[in-house]
Amino acid sequence: MSVNEHFENEREPRMGSTGAVAKAFPLRIPLALGAISLAMDALLRVVLVFAFGSRVDVPTLELGSILVRGLLNDLVVLPAMLLPVATALFILPPRVRASLPGRFVVVLLVAASVFGRLYLSFIEYYFFDEFSSRLNLVAVDYLMSPTEVMVNIWESYPVGRVLALTGVATAVALFVLRGALTTDLEAPASGARRFSFLAIHVTLAVALPALVPLDILAMHEPRADQMSYNGVASFVEALRTNDLSYSDYYRMLPERRAFAIVRNDLLEPGVQWSGRAASDLRRDHAASRSSLAGRNVVVILEESLGCEHAGVCGGKGGLTPNLDRIAANGIVWTSAWATGTRTVRGLEAVITSLPPIPSRSIVKRPGSENIANWGQVMQLAGYHTSFLYGGYGTFDNMNHFFASNGFAVSDRAEIENAKFSNIWGVSDEDLFAHAVDYFDARAAERRPFFSLILTTSNHKPFTFREGVPGVPAEGGGRKAGVRYADFALGEFMREASHHSWYGNTVFVVLGDHGSRVYGHGEIPLPSYRIPVVIFGSGVEPGVLSVPSSQIDVAPTMLGLLGIPYSAPFYGRDVLAHPDPDRPIFVSHNHDVGMLVGDRLAVLGLQRSSAVFRYDRRADSQFLLAPDSALIDRATAAYESAFLVFSRRQYR
Repeated sequence: MSVNEHFENEREPRMGSTGAVAKAFPLRIPLALGAISLAMDALLRVVLVFAFGSRVDVPTLELGSILVRGLLNDLVVLPAMLLPVATALFILPPRVRASLPGRFVVVLLVAASVFGRLYLSFIEYYFFDEFSSRLNLVAVDYLMSPTEVMVNIWESYPVGRVLALTGVATAVALFVLRGALTTDLEAPASGARRFSFLAIHVTLAVALPALVPLDILAMHEPRADQMSYNGVASFVEALRTNDLSYSDYYRMLPERRAFAIVRNDLLEPGVQWSGRAASDLRRDHAASRSSLAGRNVVVILEESLGCEHAGVCGGKGGLTPNLDRIAANGIVWTSAWATGTRTVRGLEAVITSLPPIPSRSIVKRPGSENIANWGQVMQLAGYHTSFLYGGYGTFDNMNHFFASNGFAVSDRAEIENAKFSNIWGVSDEDLFAHAVDYFDARAAERRPFFSLILTTSNHKPFTFREGVPGVPAEGGGRKAGVRYADFALGEFMREASHHSWYGNTVFVVLGDHGSRVYGHGEIPLPSYRIPVVIFGSGVEPGVLSVPSSQIDVAPTMLGLLGIPYSAPFYGRDVLAHPDPDRPIFVSHNHDVGMLVGDRLAVLGLQRSSAVFRYDRRADSQFLLAPDSALIDRATAAYESAFLVFSRRQYR
């Protein structure tokens, strides 16, 4: 072929109409894929509003606003989503694009684009059902643990049917697009024009998401805003801010003032400061005479056990008869709160008594080795400390966290001959049987022990062994999970009562978080209410009705045991010093909050802050005028927690 002939093949034909230009340039496929993506996004929002709107207080009347705001959000990320296909169409010369290998590459990219967009819609539907949110930090965390999460998804959701349906829909889409594919693959556009279009497309793909914030169209109605967001954009934002710098994104006070506020909040009657430095939060707690001195302590952190299902704090349906029976002889906390909606947040709060620093739990952060924690105090008091888990503790960095803080770790790898297991670990029955053997060995050493047991069974896919009363082996759902967890707890307590160490042991049973994210407001507070029950040898039954939190468990138990210690814990002994204005710290995605009485101060990204009045009966949050004192108090707590942890001063 001569140079002139090659130039004629590459040169764009002279055509006057728009249709002719489209035929002469590979635009039909990007335009068609863009239309499919926008249509799927709009359809997903319609489904979310009608499926979950009543549950999250989003009336169908808001659908129009959600669709309009959603369309604008979708247009911002659309060029980036179309970039792979557009790049292939624009960068390949016409002869290469029209060849068999070229056709294969382009058709494969188009098929993957259509399939991925359709499948993502299903993922977002199920994610919203569980977390009342578009893809967020939870999705990022799941991505970091692919083995457990992927198998769990396969076992918990109709993945096979969804894949099949998505595959059929993709095939139909390719059939409908066959004409446009042929046109684009054969379009003889010039190289200069192709690269000009590619440059424009790349510029839009990079610039639009960078210049237009995810929440620029937010109406400050959290669930309606979530429905209007673009799921891909919210996931990328979560990924980008997964390890953000607190000082760059959140409201801060002058450091000396922040610590002064916190020190004023933390000091209790009869407690002395360990040091004089403004940032030193350690306090000296004197020994006290106690009938519980020297008792073993077993903390059972129950997976996903919230007050919506636990009878001891208002749950309906009689799902926890064993816990309810146990609680009759113990101390029941009727207004206890979790700090987050993930297990690592519960572990962090119970063990370290630290507020939930956004956006990642310190269990998964670098620098969490040898920090102040409950186990450290117990070791200094002569206790053997351990962490027992039914799954593999490499998940969520748990083994490293506990081992680097002085705990002996025993997980699924050491549990043999399990009766039943799934991807999350052995059944609670198997875990508790292992715990009994483990405690027998500790008792034989004639040394008091402190142990944290983390259960796994009350979790999707909700599969259990055959023969448990009222619990189907498969398909029982959340209620079956709670019934089984309670059954296993009851069996553990019955078995433990026959062992020598039982009469010298105090037990603490509490939830790591609620069963799912639900409720209204910036931070959906009903999701955070959990049962806490302390019982065992020498424990006098009672009820604690004042607000309390997971971060108060360690100081309260240390007070019951009469153990002297020095630590910078943010929690307090709520039995010795009950306070109706006790601050409750909670985290949700990127937001953190402090609940005091019925007022909730919320701190968010871009140094935002707001105060709401929380109506617990109606589960409503009403925006109030700014309360600088409350906002400063919340700011000081989270700022100081971030500073002492990041500077390795939480010792």
